[in-house]
Formats: sequence, C-alpha cells, structure tokens
Amino acid sequence: MLKADISDVFARIMATYMVQMVLGLLVAAIFLYFNVTYKRRFLRSWALSWLAFAFYMFAMFLITEQMSHKQPVSLGYTIVSQVCAFLQLLFLLSGTYQFVTKRKPVPVVFLMWTIAVVSVAIVSVLMYQDNPAAFNERYALRYGLRTLLLGIGYLIVAWVVFFNRSFIKSFGQQLMAVFFLLFSIDQLYYCTIIVVNLSGGRMEIPSFFGVIDLMLIAMIGLGMILWLLEDERDKLRKTNKELDSFLYSTSHDLRAPLASVLGIANIAKYDESDEKALQLFSMIENRAKKLDAVIGDILNLARSKKMELKIEVVDLNRIIEEVFSDVKVTAQQNNVELKYQGEGNNFLNSDKNQLKIILGNLVSNAVKYQNPEEPNPIVEVKLRKDARKISILVSDNGIGIPEHSQPKIFEMFYRASLATEGTGLGLYIAKEAVQKLGGEITFTSEEGTGTTFKITLTY
Repeated sequence: MLKADISDVFARIMATYMVQMVLGLLVAAIFLYFNVTYKRRFLRSWALSWLAFAFYMFAMFLITEQMSHKQPVSLGYTIVSQVCAFLQLLFLLSGTYQFVTKRKPVPVVFLMWTIAVVSVAIVSVLMYQDNPAAFNERYALRYGLRTLLLGIGYLIVAWVVFFNRSFIKSFGQQLMAVFFLLFSIDQLYYCTIIVVNLSGGRMEIPSFFGVIDLMLIAMIGLGMILWLLEDERDKLRKTNKELDSFLYSTSHDLRAPLASVLGIANIAKYDESDEKALQLFSMIENRAKKLDAVIGDILNLARSKKMELKIEVVDLNRIIEEVFSDVKVTAQQNNVELKYQGEGNNFLNSDKNQLKIILGNLVSNAVKYQNPEEPNPIVEVKLRKDARKISILVSDNGIGIPEHSQPKIFEMFYRASLATEGTGLGLYIAKEAVQKLGGEITFTSEEGTGTTFKITLTY
C-alpha cells in the first residue's frame, strides 16, 4: 500500500511537470508571435524565459521519473534543470529591464551575464559531486540556491511591475504583479523548508503544493498576456487620439488659405475678360472647391471621432429641416424634390451633432447621385417608430448602386460612381457616426432605380 501511495505521488508530480512544460511552450510561442507582430524587444526575452522554464520542467520530469524507478539521478539532467531555471530568471529580468528602460541590452554585456549565470548554475551542481558524504551541501547548492534566487528574482519583478510607471495600471498589470509576488513567496517557502531541514529540523512539503505551483505559473502567464494586450490597446488608443487631433487641426488650418484661393479666383473672374484666363480661373475654382469638399468631410470625420457624445432630447423634425435647408440650393439646381414624412413630435434621446452628420451625408448623397433620365427626381425621408426603436429611411430614385460596389460603399474614399465629384467619405462618416450612437445602418439599392438607407436607433 505504501509503495502504491509513493507511486501515486511520483505520478502526480510528473504530471504536474509535464503540464507546466506544455504551458511554458505555449506561452513562449504566444510571446514569440507577439514579438513578430508588435516588434517589441522585451517580448523576445520573455519568450526565451518561458522556453527556458519549459526545458526546466522537462528536466525535472526526467529526474522525477528516474527517482520513481529508484535509479541514480542523471548529472546531466540536474545540470540542465539548474541552468534552465537560472536562465529563466535571467531572461525574465532582462525583458523587464528592456521594457522599463526602452533600451536593448549591450550584446557583449548580456553575453557575459549569460555565461556567468550558466557557469554559476553548473558549478552549483558539480560542487561536492565526488563527495558522497556531502549530501546536505549538494542539496543546499542545487535546490536551496535555486529556490532562493527564483524567490528574490520574482520578488524584484513583482515590485517593478507594480510600482514602475512604464507598466500601465490595469487588471492585467495587477494580476501579473500579484502572482509574481505569490510565486516569489512560494519559492522562498521552499527555500525555508530546505534551510529548516538542513538545520536539523523537520518540515514537509505539502502534497498540494505541486498544484499551487501549476496554478501560479498559469496565472503569471495569463497576467502577462492580458497586460500586453491591454498595453497595446492603450498605445493604439493614444495613437488614434493623436492622429484624430492632428487630422482635425491640419484640416482646419488648410481651410483658411483655401478660402483665400477661392476668393481670389472668384474676384479674378470678374476682373479678367480674356476667355483663356477665365477658363483657367474657373478650373482653379472648381479644383479648390473639390479640395474644400474633401477637407470638409475630413473635418466632419474628425469632429465625429473627437467629440464626446452629448445625449439630450433632440427634435428629429428640426434636424431634418436643417439638413434640407443645407442642401436646398443644390437640390433646386438639380430639380430635386425634398420630401419628409414625419408624424407629430419626433423626439428622442440622442446626440444632435451626430444625427446631423448622418442625415446630412445621406441626403446630400441622395441629391448628388440623381438619375438624369428621371423626370421627377425625389429625395424622401421617412420616420418609423415603435415602442423601443426609431428608424429613419432616406430614399431616392437616383442612379442606384451597382451590385459589385455594394459591399464596399462604407469604405473610406470608395466611390461607387464617377458620374459626380464626391469625396468617397460621406457614407464612411455616416456609418462611423451611427456606430458611435450604438445604432445600425443598412441599405437596399437597385442600379437605375434608386437607393434606400435605413438608420435604426434605440430610444
């Protein structure tokens, strides 16, 4: 019965080592992938740390297997386990140093550190190897030194992760720091057991500690991956914010000199009588208007992204009237009838500016892309309400959208038709604004017949 119990203990320990080895290989592969994707130096060192940990666990598995069969423990396996354990810590500290300082270690210096660490690991195994009576000394150097260094090293990393400002304050950062600390305590507890036993005391390692080791390692890996994803998301958010600000300020600054060009071209047309010159000034004015339209759409996009939502009670009837007023001149020039069907007071809690951006782009597009062969061009806006949602339909009997273009119409700068001089930003901006409001935009269209866009918003 005792032999069976011992056999079961060895089997559990070996299974724990194997699971930890697989976990180490998996996390190492994830960090190597992130290193290639994000091009961040410290990820390679962290990946190497987990790879060294996997080999460390594999060596411990082989050592335990030999012990379970009452075979002499291979010196080679012991050296591999010690070297990999020390390298695991070295690579972890190196990656953390690289992240905090934003500097790559000097290759010669890092090579010297690696040689020193490997040398210490090998010497700690080989010392007293030829002295059968020096069991305590070998035990202290091999296992005591290993657990002591791992405990101190992980404690240092936990402190850096928790207190250094380079690590963004997030759930992943807190998870990583806590489990680095717990793993440090775990290793120092093992070291304490070794010291007590070598001092003549009696202290057993609880049987469930293997499971605790596995849990701690798994949570450290999860915390590191989660923090990395949160850190990349934070960097992306900051980059997008800076890009939006740059886009807005640049577009705004471009509009002032462009307005001067338009003004000068317009004045020159009245002061100049030469036909060729008038033609050139008209071309300048048209190109400037085209550029002004692009800048205007970019500004609308920047405003839509930059502005925080201001949810208030808005009157859709009033917004649609304002949109119609904005496109009235163009509609009259193209003989387009603007029609609105709304029943009573149409109020909802939403953002007025976003709604105006959405409807302004859809209505202006509908006016712009009319069918020249249609005797009675019309753009119609309808509202449909139920207990929870309101739908806004913008319909026209224009040229429609070709079937092959329909999957792409919400892409930035995509133009389904070259018949008119659009910027290709209107529908992209409209969709961005709808999504910002938490709504949905869909459409149906038939080439040569017309298009209907449907915006669905929750009250």
